[in-house]
Amino acid sequence: MNLSHYTQEIFFHISQRNKNFFPIFQKQNLLAYSGGKDSTLLLHYYLFLNERFGFPKPILFHLQHCIRDNEEQEMEIYNYMKSLELEFYFYKKNIPKIAKKLKKTSEETGRFVRYALLKKISKIRNCLISTAHHSLDYLESVFIHLIRGGGKSCFSTLPVLHGNIFRPLLLFEYSEIQEILKQEKWKIFEDETNENEIYLRNRIRKRIVPFFLKEGLNLGKFYRNFHEQVTIENSKLLYKKNLSHIKIYLPNPISIHELKQILDTYLKYLELHPITSKLAYEIFRQFQKNSVIQVENKEAIFWKSLSSELYIIPKKSKVLEKPKILKNKLYWNDKTYEIQTETLCENRIGKKILMKYGQKEISEILREKGIPSPIRDCIPILEKNNCVVKILISMWDDKMKDVLAYEKRNKN
Repeated sequence: MNLSHYTQEIFFHISQRNKNFFPIFQKQNLLAYSGGKDSTLLLHYYLFLNERFGFPKPILFHLQHCIRDNEEQEMEIYNYMKSLELEFYFYKKNIPKIAKKLKKTSEETGRFVRYALLKKISKIRNCLISTAHHSLDYLESVFIHLIRGGGKSCFSTLPVLHGNIFRPLLLFEYSEIQEILKQEKWKIFEDETNENEIYLRNRIRKRIVPFFLKEGLNLGKFYRNFHEQVTIENSKLLYKKNLSHIKIYLPNPISIHELKQILDTYLKYLELHPITSKLAYEIFRQFQKNSVIQVENKEAIFWKSLSSELYIIPKKSKVLEKPKILKNKLYWNDKTYEIQTETLCENRIGKKILMKYGQKEISEILREKGIPSPIRDCIPILEKNNCVVKILISMWDDKMKDVLAYEKRNKN
């Protein structure tokens, strides 16, 4: 990531100012990328968050509208997206043709098709849709709604977070966006239709908005006047009761005050109480020493290995319960696994599993896989004829593969 020191400072300041959104950035985000300056800025903000805090890189989405003869530029956008080495979706739809069929304007149809595709992908990938709307877009949208006969609800348009649609640039001051765009020389793909006054939004941007800005309208204040402060509980997609655990990417360096703020935000997300300053200091001290962290209070366990993120595991979590088998089904962590003739391995002390190059201790495998030590005694392990045949790691994290005994793999 090639950012100026100035831009990195602004990005970091914005991130610290909006720590309550960390759980949202921790989830996979599908970024609607047009190639223009706003979505390019948002792309680089996500890349900064990945490098600075370890948050997931975004998945990119681009829709070619076929409104004008711009095949060469669209190919440039495609090649640029490919060069970023990120996952991406690139669609080509004949919007004018679809608009004619739907009897709508190209502007309305483009928006309809774009969001239909975004929602389809987000449902498949279980991710948030992220768009590059900012406070100037908000002002333009208010005018559009008023012109079309909207009432007072016009002013509540474009919330930062609504359902699974997230608009991170509304967390920026518009002056911050302008300063960043002055500093950076990013590859921008300008859409010439943005200058065409056949579109209502463009006429508003060129003829009406400049007057209000010249008279001193504060875009950020105007936006905040009509939007309540957003908290992570607003997102039904993110909020889950009885969450088994949560994984936190801590920035480094970090102050003890910042650490406590971050931890308290996540504890609220888990429906737990804030930690004491004493406990926060102990976690901070061990984090600064780069040592293994394993501390707890009455409600939760805080655990981190030298190379992993920090886990918060509520003491009421299902992952701290022992697995059970009932009628050929294994139950653990609110998940089920169908078994055949295997049985649960009860006594794990010194147990080994046959790997390709010999026996390996279960405890060593779980440590290598990054399973938090408070969970290791609860991970379901199956045996047959007193020999371990499976370690069901996928019941802890469905993105991880189970470990199968070497002989068993050969049979498959």
